[in-house]
Amino acid sequence: MEEKTPIMDPSMRTLSIFRDRFENRSVSGISWSTETGTSAAKRVAICYTPNDLSCPTAHYESFIYNLECPSVPEIELHPPSPLICLEYNTKDSNFLVGGMSHGSLCLWDVRQGSLPVWTSAIESSHRGAVNAVRWISSKTAFECVSVSADGNSMTWDTRSNTSPLETIQLAPAPEALPEGFAPPFGGRCLDYHTGVPTKYMVGTVEGLVMSVNRKASDPSTRISGVFPGHYGPVYAVRRHPTETKYFCSVSDWSCRFFTEDNKTPLLTIPAQRNYLTNAVWGLARTTVIYTGNTVGGIDAWDLIQSLKEPICSITVGQSPVYSMAVEPNGQFLMTGDSEGTATLLELNEPLRNITQTEKSLFNGMMQRESKRVKNYDQFIKEQKMREKAKAGGHQEEGEKKEEKPFDPAEIEAEFEAALRGEKEVVVEKKRVVIGGDEEQPEPQPQAASKGVLGNVIGDTLN
Repeated sequence: MEEKTPIMDPSMRTLSIFRDRFENRSVSGISWSTETGTSAAKRVAICYTPNDLSCPTAHYESFIYNLECPSVPEIELHPPSPLICLEYNTKDSNFLVGGMSHGSLCLWDVRQGSLPVWTSAIESSHRGAVNAVRWISSKTAFECVSVSADGNSMTWDTRSNTSPLETIQLAPAPEALPEGFAPPFGGRCLDYHTGVPTKYMVGTVEGLVMSVNRKASDPSTRISGVFPGHYGPVYAVRRHPTETKYFCSVSDWSCRFFTEDNKTPLLTIPAQRNYLTNAVWGLARTTVIYTGNTVGGIDAWDLIQSLKEPICSITVGQSPVYSMAVEPNGQFLMTGDSEGTATLLELNEPLRNITQTEKSLFNGMMQRESKRVKNYDQFIKEQKMREKAKAGGHQEEGEKKEEKPFDPAEIEAEFEAALRGEKEVVVEKKRVVIGGDEEQPEPQPQAASKGVLGNVIGDTLN
């Protein structure tokens, strides 16, 4: 008799807690090493940012931990300025790039110590803090892109050039912007997927998500899509791990899901009681997305199961969750909060295994929602065209009525004549008698009388 496989509910459990040795710092970035092989140790880089950047005694160090010995950092990174973001090189895990508060970028080679081996020229860098940086596909594997609140996106070659290879202003064409928005826009977050090598997504401080095509021939068309829908800064934008035409964005109290073909969200997680601060896709079970909030909670949502409530939740603290990252194999999830505490969570089997049926269900659901949104947008467009045509017809009628302008002096003269009891000068009008052969003049009004002043005034105004 075959032994039945026990049914397990999705769950997350805490494995380790990494506390910052310094006070008044928050975890602003988490990046997993991409080392492969059975003997490769799992390493994770944790970026710390002082809560008060102007404090002269603030510490700037960030750390790399080896999960085989998580009690102490394996490597310390010493930047010249407070770090805001930190990313492992996707091709070579010996290199990391970081964005600093004064707008420059720096590169580390962990084989050469704790100091950076390359730093961008400050006069050619961003004019504000580098909020996000990502490695992009290139022939050298050393190119990256960064965004800042100064309204620019810059592409860098970290081998030798201290100036950006290219600078793109986050200012879409006016006709592509929703009503009420005007450039420039500050970059708040960034996402890049190797499945779409020529594009990357930028979330702005103003609540818009932009798709930037870095290979567009015309500089004016570099921003190929603008997606509205949020009421505050976009804290995270994540492209789906396998179905790359879909992506999600996190802001205010909601998480919205888009496709590049439509500006209207396909799906939306219902507004939560607490403000959402970040989100990441599950890299093993790609139908699940994890969200963090301002009270230290982590929720797992299965899109094909239910959008009304998460399939499991866990509390990692009482402080806002700023950073989240899933380990490349999809086994671990690490979070970081505003108090400098990083928590390593293990995802159980139901959160790591995906079946072919779930993949087809997810694709079918997203395609169905895409078709629904497309039909809805077309209906709204047709409605607006009808209203515009109707308003144009009313305007033409109004213009015809105003061919004889209103003359206040004429009305005043008639009123004075009525007060004096004088006979009004009436232009003779002709009327057509149905069935008659000739037009007959309309009857003339009687002379105004001083005793019927009220009737005269009323008749005159009518």
